[in-house]
Amino acid sequence: MSPATLPRVRDYADLTRRLADLIVGYGANVQPGQVVAISTYTGKEPLAREVARAAYERGARWVDVLTFDPWIKRQRLVLAPDDSLEFVPPWMVERLEWLSAEHAARITLNGPAAPEALEGVDPGRAGRDLLPYLPNIRRIEIKKREQEGSVVKFVNVWHGGGDIPTVARAFLSESMLAWTDFATWRQDAFECDWRFDFCSLRP
Repeated sequence: MSPATLPRVRDYADLTRRLADLIVGYGANVQPGQVVAISTYTGKEPLAREVARAAYERGARWVDVLTFDPWIKRQRLVLAPDDSLEFVPPWMVERLEWLSAEHAARITLNGPAAPEALEGVDPGRAGRDLLPYLPNIRRIEIKKREQEGSVVKFVNVWHGGGDIPTVARAFLSESMLAWTDFATWRQDAFECDWRFDFCSLRP
């Protein structure tokens, strides 16, 4: 195949830059002197770097980046002792509390970067290791995972928790805090359709 007939590789650099500007300028509305926290996954480095660039251009005091690797999560789920899967390092909670005290702008770059990473893992163990989500998420129930070629479909039910204000306890219990997310990841197109069903308050 001659160079003239090689398929053209799409350049996402400009699109990534413009998306980062949109996230920082309009989504997070970052202000001069503000701390910005980015939570991201491996495989999303170009967008994370552009988000950091856009934040500093808008005058951010500090950009704090936390990157999570789903392949390392797989090693924990497969090999770690059963009674350790629910452990969350205290510094992770303390980080969020500090960011809250600083009125930081929090940006999460989500969506499946490596949907095959947890393939074949025991769902019971996977549902107990909730990281990178913290203790206000009690459990993730994997309802469906289907793969057809490069297309992967997920349906997960999230069970939330945490401190419920006294005034709300008469009509709201922790068991009612649940929602469902639906995701379809298309590896070939590098696209993810993602939606949440927030109407899942159930007694």
